[in-house]
Amino acid sequence: MSEGKEINGAEPKAAFLGLDTPFKWLLFLGYIGGWIGRQILMYASKTNGKIEYNYTSVVLLTALLKLVIAIGMYLRDDGSVSDMFAEIKTHAKLAALYMVPAYLYCVYDNLSFTNLDYFDPITYAVLSQLRLIITGVVYQALFNKTLNKEQWMALVLLFFGCAAKEVSKFDANHLAAVPVFGYFLLFTQLSSAVVAGVYNEYLLKGKGSDGEAKASVNLQNIFMYGNSIIGNVLIMSIGIGGRSLSSALQWNNLVPLLNPKVLIVLVLGAVMGMVTGFFLRYLDSMLKAIAGALILVGTAIMAFLIFGSDFGFYTIVSVVLVGYGVYLYSTAGIKKASSSTPPPPQGNKV
Repeated sequence: MSEGKEINGAEPKAAFLGLDTPFKWLLFLGYIGGWIGRQILMYASKTNGKIEYNYTSVVLLTALLKLVIAIGMYLRDDGSVSDMFAEIKTHAKLAALYMVPAYLYCVYDNLSFTNLDYFDPITYAVLSQLRLIITGVVYQALFNKTLNKEQWMALVLLFFGCAAKEVSKFDANHLAAVPVFGYFLLFTQLSSAVVAGVYNEYLLKGKGSDGEAKASVNLQNIFMYGNSIIGNVLIMSIGIGGRSLSSALQWNNLVPLLNPKVLIVLVLGAVMGMVTGFFLRYLDSMLKAIAGALILVGTAIMAFLIFGSDFGFYTIVSVVLVGYGVYLYSTAGIKKASSSTPPPPQGNKV
């Protein structure tokens, strides 16, 4: 995250959440707006006549769309088909490293089915917010950075803010009924997603290149989604978690995906996958976690405004806690920037 620049020996002036350029603001707000829009479209398709479709087909088709878009963006911005294959050969090691985040995301997707056998949807939704705390731990370890006390307090507030939205329907007795193995699987699922995201940022910022010239975001997205398709095909081929490749490719499971509403959701999901790559390259995983909390409350607000969905006391508490958590995280970052003596390292220029 950018921490400002010293000008003529003056103290660095830190921006809100480190968003110190119009491009970063556009990226941050566009990421939040895009995912909120996708959630609202999904909600609309469910309320206006349910559309039944095979989830494994959606996962596979979305990954294919992401790969197609990434290749198209490479050809538009970075070079020809021959250039692309030459760069793939040059960055073969980086392509292999992308197996780590891609396959971890596959583990996350697979366990999302399994864990709903152990947890009811509300308990699962509440405990899933622990990824905010896990993100802080993994981010510190991989980037060798330390979050200060106020930033940790902000993450805790964001966790409780996200959890508060569902707390009125939360049954604490259900926690005791879940076996220890269920909690182990949930922790594995959340950790897989967090490590995948933070490690993806690590690679996007050139940390795994060993002195090589950085590959473009488009090329790295090709590596990511190419490996993701391979991982999903492997999992579906073995039939882990009941996900079958033959079932995903059956015509009767593909036809519902041609519905315009579902297609829009699929395409928007694929596009936002591309945006995520740029988000992690020019911002960071901590901002992605904060954006996730804002997406949650933003979706609740938009669903209330558009569909008249319930907007009770606990949703208001959620909005307040998340809003204050974001403010606290930002001001903690500003204090950290102002107290640092040496000039900050130059970040990526756009």
